[in-house]
Amino acid sequence: KVCLDATCDALSAVGALDSPERWHAEDELEGVYSEIPNPERQLLTLAHIMLSRGLVTEEELARQIRTVRDRLEAV
Repeated sequence: KVCLDATCDALSAVGALDSPERWHAEDELEGVYSEIPNPERQLLTLAHIMLSRGLVTEEELARQIRTVRDRLEAV
């Protein structure tokens, strides 16, 4: 949760995604992700926004997910 908040703060600081805009997107996507608890829902919304804006590609996101999964499975 702390890293997610820091990521959102960093995106806001550089003007890539301000907080009110992110909150609005979370509200718009609430129906899509309604069965998923927070902070996972916030993370999915952030990924959705970053993909739609071209800030990250699907391939980059998939690679990062694999990296995190590998770290978790190594523990």
